[in-house]
Amino acid sequence: VKNQGGKAGPFYVRIYLSTDATITTGDTYIGYYYFSSGLASGAQQTLNITGTVPVSIFPRTYYIGAIADATGIVAESNETNNALAGNQITIK
Repeated sequence: VKNQGGKAGPFYVRIYLSTDATITTGDTYIGYYYFSSGLASGAQQTLNITGTVPVSIFPRTYYIGAIADATGIVAESNETNNALAGNQITIK
């Protein structure tokens, strides 16, 4: 996670499984990390997040991705750069 603007107050980073490379809050939510003290301007941090894949999920290949400030609690000048798809994973 990297803050490209001014100091950000507390916010959530949520992790999702998606059938395509566009990560949205409509995808399958699997976990989160809460930045309780926010993130300084220009700061970045690597996160390890443990998530839970729902037992009802259909076996296939998914993208795993993250959305910073997924709940929209931090006011930003650019709200369009908060989501990013990572690697594909296969759930069997």
